[in-house]
Amino acid sequence: MPMEYIQDIPLDIIDPDPDPPRKSHDPAALQRLAGTIKTHGIQQPIRVRPNGDRYIIECGLRRFLGAQLANLEKMPCIVASGSVLPSQLRIRQLLENTSREAIPPLELAAAIEEAIAGGMTAGQVAAEIGFSPGHISQIRNLRSGLTKTLQDAVSRGDLTIRDAYDLAKDNLGGSADVPFPLEVRSPGVSSKELRRKIRCAQRAASTPLRKVTLSVAAGTSVAVSSTDLSLDSLVTWLDEL
Repeated sequence: MPMEYIQDIPLDIIDPDPDPPRKSHDPAALQRLAGTIKTHGIQQPIRVRPNGDRYIIECGLRRFLGAQLANLEKMPCIVASGSVLPSQLRIRQLLENTSREAIPPLELAAAIEEAIAGGMTAGQVAAEIGFSPGHISQIRNLRSGLTKTLQDAVSRGDLTIRDAYDLAKDNLGGSADVPFPLEVRSPGVSSKELRRKIRCAQRAASTPLRKVTLSVAAGTSVAVSSTDLSLDSLVTWLDEL
């Protein structure tokens, strides 16, 4: 039997990869894909490997999910009977995902790290999936150089990969985890201004709160708390009372 062959396989004996690079799927996009499958059928087989009397998906999870939504009973599959290294499998999956619907940046970063942990160099990963080495470096920094707040901002699209890389490079991405200032992504805000605003927010979060109690009248006192307490600021505040 050849190492690979095409076969129509019932969907009910096909299982998704338990750890795919893409962890989330747009429900609306899957419904559109299901509509296309109903009209035109499966245009390209998915890739599976035998697992006992069942099959595990190597590449093509979105087409499989679309076929389920389209209520297909079977779908064409390329059955790979040979073994494959985990790093090689991850590269295949990355190619599948990046050539179709863009994979979320943090999921892409995790998949790249898995491929590198499996023995590939960053340069080899870049060459295999068609990215520049610099872009690979930027993506990897999303996991190692950013707080969860900034990672979430990248996932939402509020922070670009380039801006996130600059924050990590300036050692701003991994310090105090403070709410991301969404207003800085308004049109016309430069990357430099973005870093300035985040730097100010993180500095404020890491500055200890100072508190003083002032006696303003007999038996009456007022407590004042601020990260920037000075004699001048207290005099100004009292003048405004």
